[in-house]
Amino acid sequence: MSLTLYFHPLSSYCHKTLIALYENDTPFTAVSVNLGDAAERAALLKLWPIGKFPVLRDEARDQVVPESTVIIDYLDQHYPGRTRFVPQDGDAARETRLKDRFYDLHIHNHMQKVVGNRLRPADKKDPHGVDDAKARMKVAYDIAERDMASRRWAAGDAFTLADCAAAPALFYAGKVLPFADTHPNLADYLARLQARPSYARVLKETLKMDRLIGSHSAIMDRYDPQKKISLVVDEWGAWYAPTKGSTPGFLQQQNSQRDAVLAALNLNIFSRHADRVRHTNIAQMVNVLQAMILTDGPRMTLTPTYHVFRMYVPFQDADVLPVSFTAGTYRVGEFELPRIDVIAAKTAQGKIAIAITNVDAGRPATVEVELKELSSGRAEGETLAAPKVDSINTFDNPKAVAPKAVTAAIRKGRLTLTVPPASVTVVTTQ
Repeated sequence: MSLTLYFHPLSSYCHKTLIALYENDTPFTAVSVNLGDAAERAALLKLWPIGKFPVLRDEARDQVVPESTVIIDYLDQHYPGRTRFVPQDGDAARETRLKDRFYDLHIHNHMQKVVGNRLRPADKKDPHGVDDAKARMKVAYDIAERDMASRRWAAGDAFTLADCAAAPALFYAGKVLPFADTHPNLADYLARLQARPSYARVLKETLKMDRLIGSHSAIMDRYDPQKKISLVVDEWGAWYAPTKGSTPGFLQQQNSQRDAVLAALNLNIFSRHADRVRHTNIAQMVNVLQAMILTDGPRMTLTPTYHVFRMYVPFQDADVLPVSFTAGTYRVGEFELPRIDVIAAKTAQGKIAIAITNVDAGRPATVEVELKELSSGRAEGETLAAPKVDSINTFDNPKAVAPKAVTAAIRKGRLTLTVPPASVTVVTTQ
């Protein structure tokens, strides 16, 4: 493989470069650099004496390319793909480069000032610098809000270098200086950025669990047709970059509404294979990887993944019921997934529990369930949805993603539910 990217998973400027590489599925080798390791630091300095990442090494052309903007420009020139990051037209190219600089210099860098201050020792804080950075970010927000009133992407109608810059800048800026309630055009733009194939890519990866269990079960069935031996799925879940500022090696990460959908899809897969899969455990319960609970000293918050596990309690000790349904299709770029997923079970109390997962991040889904054993009645439960697929719960806002009660009538043996985009719904007949 010709291209090697020297990066760090916590570096937001590295994220900018990764977006460009992923956008065109450009083959590359990723080398994570630990600047605290003398040998790794020396290797990076040999490539680029400034000692900052990302740095791209192109063996085929014997080139070392530093700086995220320059790397993306280089990829566009020498490894072009379906997305061209810098337009051929001179005026459009100038606007693209202007917006790239705008998001880097006037939002991204100021956001890093605020985050960096949080990592400083108590006697080294810079409150004046933080106030100045936030004030400048507000000015930039206002400019971007006006721009995005008439644009789909940062520089116009096409996704470009400028959007690669905007995505990490706005994502992290929204954490330190929220803008969703004050700048709706900018918030909508960030939602469009997050609806790019990355969301679908994560969920498509998790659906491989079904094939993995199916292939292993088929082998086990040959030697254990009576299914006396259990298949155990250990430490499943999503593994992302650690939370900025967390202890290295502790693998602490946030999880979002996207990961609630991911958890539900996996629980559904395990349910469908319950004749063989009798034990699974997510990685992990508290603070590590796709945790259900996050703590900070005396503070605690429940994650979207926690809510899915609690909502699925009716399926515990229940009997799986066969379900036939038309899943539909959810497409984002090259990724194609089932639009909805459904499982059902009869509880120990004789009620029917139904779980509906809407994978589609852009559209609600209406699901009509035929219940042959019931002609009338109602179903009650909860729906977990959020304003954005990356919405999270924090210590300051612990209920940003929380289930809401849902009730639906059963008429002539049919239950009809409309579920929000990127949501998980569990109801039980009453």
